[in-house]
Amino acid sequence: MNETSTAHEKTFGINGIKLVMVYIPAGEFMMGSEHAEDAQPVHRVNIEQAFYMGKFPVTQAQYKAVMGKNPSYFKDSVNLPVEKVSWNKSQEFCQKLSALLEQEFRLPSEAEWEYACRAGTTSRYWWGDEMEDARCWHRNNSGGYSKSVGEDEILDSHINPFGLCDMSGNLWEWCEDNWAENYKIPRTQAAYKKANKYKTLRGGSWLNEGVNASSAFRGKFTKTNYLCGFRICLNV
Repeated sequence: MNETSTAHEKTFGINGIKLVMVYIPAGEFMMGSEHAEDAQPVHRVNIEQAFYMGKFPVTQAQYKAVMGKNPSYFKDSVNLPVEKVSWNKSQEFCQKLSALLEQEFRLPSEAEWEYACRAGTTSRYWWGDEMEDARCWHRNNSGGYSKSVGEDEILDSHINPFGLCDMSGNLWEWCEDNWAENYKIPRTQAAYKKANKYKTLRGGSWLNEGVNASSAFRGKFTKTNYLCGFRICLNV
């Protein structure tokens, strides 16, 4: 299990499979949106602790290297993001990866996810206020299935200012949080843990309309299907 680092990235090896993590600096941002009822009111959140986040959603190759199996529906490429992974299975992946690499991997909190997706921007999407098909995979351009990550021809247009790819679209991504019905609660960097049968998802998917890929749009689910994947974080 080898590791290499630059000022902005860490790259780990998992049985010959690369895992790239991107440095996300501490800071603050305005969380939520007046365009989405579940994401109101807009409020300031302080991200006190820098962290690393996966450059890509976890791929099928990475998941199989850790878990020994691939539950995905779409299996045309090992570079496709893993899907049909429940919140509980994503937690199990983090636990096993942490043991393998002797680092503390975890899911992002909802606040961390939106902060990382926005990457310093305040518009509806990280690239602006209007949907641009070249920036993400969604219902109108996906062809009806998820897409491989890190493809050279689309890589640059899908990477936000923090260096994260496909934060918008492709697959919904699990967060650490239980679902909060609204934002009339104190929000911090930490995950929201009040009991709720629903878990929080972010980012939209290949099957959803582009509006679901906006930085503040929130989803909730109890189980899993071929729209649900995840991205991992690492404490600095």
